[in-house]
Amino acid sequence: MFDPAKIIDARDAARIAETFAGFAELTLDGDLEIARRWRPDVIIHEPSHIGAPLVATRLGIPRVQLEIHLQGVDRFFHPQFTRWLAAHHGVPAVEPPAVAIGMAPPSVVAPEPTTRPMRYLPHNGGGLLPDWVTRPAGRPRVCLTLGTVVPGVDGVGHLKRVVHEAARTGAEIVLAVGDSDLSALGDLPANVRPTGWIPLHELLPTCAAVVHHGGDGTTFTALARGVPQLIVPHGNEQLLNTKAVASRGVGVGVELDAFTTDHLSALLEDAAYRAAAEEVRTEIEAMPAPADTVPSLVRLLS
Repeated sequence: MFDPAKIIDARDAARIAETFAGFAELTLDGDLEIARRWRPDVIIHEPSHIGAPLVATRLGIPRVQLEIHLQGVDRFFHPQFTRWLAAHHGVPAVEPPAVAIGMAPPSVVAPEPTTRPMRYLPHNGGGLLPDWVTRPAGRPRVCLTLGTVVPGVDGVGHLKRVVHEAARTGAEIVLAVGDSDLSALGDLPANVRPTGWIPLHELLPTCAAVVHHGGDGTTFTALARGVPQLIVPHGNEQLLNTKAVASRGVGVGVELDAFTTDHLSALLEDAAYRAAAEEVRTEIEAMPAPADTVPSLVRLLS
């Protein structure tokens, strides 16, 4: 099983912070110029955009930090990098956000006291929904996906073991990896159904479980649809998401090389995972919708 102790260490955090600080350095001058000319009333940004707080502070514009990640990733972006950018761009200290908005369900990730909750609404892109999605599968259906980033960077070859082990459960395995080259997976078992890009938020309600890499979009969508999760994390925030999912009882984490049929079978057979996932789905549905959040922001920032 996944070892929760294998969470991002200080060196990983420093490496990630340096990478994103470099991105901010490349875009900061342009961001400043646009903000000067446009003079927005508010700047809304996600935490990994380190340049946004500097722009907001330098121009005296209130900012709203939207936590698009399941867990706050500020720990990745070490204060020294923000201070370095600030010093090089004439900002003595970065002002805190006027508002922080978090979408994580409280029972999965405890929010900061000052964070305003907002419901996560899945946005997995468009696509043609095949007819078979709306028909009963006749056996448990399992979605196996790597999101949008991992297949484009690493391909799907490392999934070969997972695909073939998952197929041994006898479930219908929907292999949702976009337009990736599947040749590295070898001959697929008869119960594996490859598909191109497919709206995940429409597919998951028909599934008994989802096997994925632990990215924020897939993890959030599974939580919002009440589907048990088996996460095979690759790194970065995926490790944190795996720990949160396992701790809440809505899924489990397994290291890639350790994945076996038994892991997925246990997830499918234990009704406690589905019950916990349904609890979280209900919790998310009770959170304020984005349409309800915007008016409160307008009042607060007026």
